[in-house]
Amino acid sequence: MVTSDSADSDRIALFANAIQYAATRFVDSSNEDNSDIRETTLSMLTRILDQKKNVNVVLDAKEYLIDLGIKCITKLRRFDGEEKQMVEEELRLWELLISQLAKAVQDEVTSLIEKRPRESALIPMNVINRSFSSSCNYLHVR
Repeated sequence: MVTSDSADSDRIALFANAIQYAATRFVDSSNEDNSDIRETTLSMLTRILDQKKNVNVVLDAKEYLIDLGIKCITKLRRFDGEEKQMVEEELRLWELLISQLAKAVQDEVTSLIEKRPRESALIPMNVINRSFSSSCNYLHVR
Protein backbone atom coordinates (compact mmCIF):
# COMPACT_ATOMS: atom_id res chain seq x y z
CA MET A 1 0.00 0.00 0.00
CA VAL A 2 2.71 2.53 0.91
CA THR A 3 5.23 1.13 -1.53
CA SER A 4 2.93 0.46 -4.46
CA ASP A 5 3.60 2.22 -7.75
CA SER A 6 0.61 4.48 -7.14
CA ALA A 7 1.72 5.48 -3.64
CA ASP A 8 2.86 9.06 -3.27
CA SER A 9 4.57 11.01 -0.51
CA ASP A 10 1.20 12.05 0.93
CA ARG A 11 0.20 8.41 1.42
CA ILE A 12 3.52 7.65 3.09
CA ALA A 13 3.05 10.71 5.32
CA LEU A 14 -0.41 9.43 6.23
CA PHE A 15 1.14 6.17 7.47
CA ALA A 16 4.30 7.76 8.93
CA ASN A 17 3.57 6.70 12.51
CA ALA A 18 2.91 3.10 11.48
CA ILE A 19 6.04 3.00 9.29
CA GLN A 20 8.20 4.39 12.09
CA TYR A 21 6.67 1.97 14.58
CA ALA A 22 7.47 -0.93 12.25
CA ALA A 23 10.98 0.42 11.62
CA THR A 24 11.76 0.52 15.33
CA ARG A 25 9.96 -2.66 16.43
CA PHE A 26 9.61 -5.23 13.66
CA VAL A 27 13.20 -5.34 12.35
CA ASP A 28 14.76 -6.23 15.69
CA SER A 29 14.91 -9.98 16.29
CA SER A 30 14.74 -9.39 20.05
CA ASN A 31 11.30 -7.79 19.53
CA GLU A 32 10.08 -9.84 16.55
CA ASP A 33 10.68 -13.58 16.29
CA ASN A 34 9.08 -13.97 12.86
CA SER A 35 11.74 -13.60 10.15
CA ASP A 36 9.05 -13.02 7.49
CA ILE A 37 7.81 -9.94 9.34
CA ARG A 38 11.37 -8.66 9.72
CA GLU A 39 12.07 -9.20 6.02
CA THR A 40 8.80 -7.60 4.95
CA THR A 41 9.50 -4.55 7.09
CA LEU A 42 13.06 -4.26 5.81
CA SER A 43 11.79 -4.57 2.27
CA MET A 44 9.22 -1.80 2.86
CA LEU A 45 11.90 0.52 4.27
CA THR A 46 14.28 -0.10 1.36
CA ARG A 47 11.47 0.51 -1.16
CA ILE A 48 10.53 3.81 0.46
CA LEU A 49 14.16 4.93 0.25
CA ASP A 50 14.48 3.61 -3.30
CA GLN A 51 11.32 5.38 -4.49
CA LYS A 52 12.43 8.66 -2.86
CA LYS A 53 8.89 9.46 -1.74
CA ASN A 54 8.96 11.03 1.71
CA VAL A 55 12.21 9.40 2.81
CA ASN A 56 12.20 11.50 5.98
CA VAL A 57 9.81 8.94 7.48
CA VAL A 58 12.64 6.38 7.36
CA LEU A 59 15.49 8.82 7.93
CA ASP A 60 13.96 9.86 11.25
CA ALA A 61 15.03 6.43 12.53
CA LYS A 62 18.37 6.42 10.68
CA GLU A 63 20.69 6.27 13.71
CA TYR A 64 18.66 3.51 15.33
CA LEU A 65 18.48 1.51 12.09
CA ILE A 66 22.21 1.83 11.37
CA ASP A 67 23.17 0.80 14.92
CA LEU A 68 20.78 -2.16 14.87
CA GLY A 69 21.68 -3.03 11.28
CA ILE A 70 25.40 -3.30 12.00
CA LYS A 71 24.67 -5.63 14.92
CA CYS A 72 22.28 -7.74 12.84
CA ILE A 73 24.63 -7.97 9.87
CA THR A 74 27.46 -9.08 12.15
CA LYS A 75 25.22 -11.71 13.75
CA LEU A 76 23.73 -12.94 10.46
CA ARG A 77 27.14 -13.31 8.79
CA ARG A 78 28.20 -15.79 11.49
CA PHE A 79 25.70 -18.45 10.40
CA ASP A 80 26.82 -21.53 8.43
CA GLY A 81 25.15 -24.17 6.27
CA GLU A 82 21.36 -24.36 6.37
CA GLU A 83 21.11 -21.54 8.89
CA LYS A 84 23.03 -19.30 6.51
CA GLN A 85 20.53 -20.02 3.74
CA MET A 86 17.63 -19.27 6.08
CA VAL A 87 18.98 -15.80 6.94
CA GLU A 88 20.32 -14.96 3.49
CA GLU A 89 17.41 -12.68 2.49
CA GLU A 90 17.36 -10.82 5.80
CA LEU A 91 21.10 -10.25 5.53
CA ARG A 92 20.74 -8.96 1.97
CA LEU A 93 17.98 -6.57 3.02
CA TRP A 94 19.95 -5.24 5.98
CA GLU A 95 22.99 -4.61 3.79
CA LEU A 96 20.81 -2.85 1.22
CA LEU A 97 19.09 -0.73 3.88
CA ILE A 98 22.40 0.37 5.43
CA SER A 99 23.71 1.28 1.97
CA GLN A 100 20.57 3.27 1.13
CA LEU A 101 20.55 5.05 4.49
CA ALA A 102 24.16 6.15 3.88
CA LYS A 103 23.21 7.67 0.49
CA ALA A 104 19.76 9.02 1.34
CA VAL A 105 19.10 12.76 1.31
CA GLN A 106 16.45 14.39 3.47
CA ASP A 107 13.29 15.50 1.68
CA GLU A 108 12.75 19.22 1.40
CA VAL A 109 10.15 20.15 3.96
CA THR A 110 7.43 22.49 2.78
CA SER A 111 4.64 24.07 4.69
CA LEU A 112 1.29 22.29 4.62
CA ILE A 113 -0.27 25.58 3.57
CA GLU A 114 2.01 25.70 0.53
CA LYS A 115 1.21 22.08 -0.35
CA ARG A 116 -2.56 22.50 -0.23
CA PRO A 117 -4.10 23.38 -3.56
CA ARG A 118 -5.49 26.86 -3.86
CA GLU A 119 -9.19 26.73 -3.22
CA SER A 120 -11.72 29.03 -4.74
CA ALA A 121 -13.60 31.21 -2.32
CA LEU A 122 -15.51 28.59 -0.39
CA ILE A 123 -18.35 29.70 1.81
CA PRO A 124 -19.33 27.50 4.75
CA MET A 125 -22.66 25.72 4.27
CA ASN A 126 -24.21 27.28 7.38
CA VAL A 127 -23.63 30.75 5.90
CA ILE A 128 -25.12 29.68 2.57
CA ASN A 129 -28.14 28.13 4.27
CA ARG A 130 -28.80 31.28 6.32
CA SER A 131 -28.44 33.48 3.25
CA PHE A 132 -30.82 31.40 1.16
CA SER A 133 -33.39 30.99 3.88
CA SER A 134 -33.47 34.69 4.65
CA SER A 135 -33.46 36.02 1.09
CA CYS A 136 -35.14 33.33 -1.03
CA ASN A 137 -38.41 31.57 -0.74
CA TYR A 138 -37.46 28.93 -3.28
CA LEU A 139 -34.52 27.73 -5.33
CA HIS A 140 -34.67 26.76 -9.01
CA VAL A 141 -32.54 23.84 -10.08
CA ARG A 142 -31.77 23.37 -13.77
